[in-house]
Amino acid sequence: MFMAVFLPATSASAATGGCNPHIKVNGWDVGVCISDRNTSAVTADVYLNVVPGPQPSNCRMYIEIWSDAGLEAPRDDGHPCAARSSSYVYTVQGQPARLKIIRCYRGLHAHAFYYVGSTMHIGDSPHFDYGC
Repeated sequence: MFMAVFLPATSASAATGGCNPHIKVNGWDVGVCISDRNTSAVTADVYLNVVPGPQPSNCRMYIEIWSDAGLEAPRDDGHPCAARSSSYVYTVQGQPARLKIIRCYRGLHAHAFYYVGSTMHIGDSPHFDYGC
């Protein structure tokens, strides 16, 4: 007989992060996420579950990384406003990028928005303290 034993994760081995759903924000259904993926750096992800109607070709989805102190990682390269079930990771110069944890970041979170002639904010991931 097999018996599973579950132990609580320690802070040294547990990844920190999560997602916030933003449903029906101007017709969009988007998950905005941040995680350290159990490393010394954080990454941000956006999951497009529903994008309303066909979007014009100039529609772009962007991700930024903020803390309580302000902008920590500038707007990324941007991503097309594709059909549903697309996911994007924070990208700089065409490559996935991460924010290295080099100090205490209070309230670190991802912020997602799209642009079609003007900026439309989607929302934030959960806020976490990293490196504190």
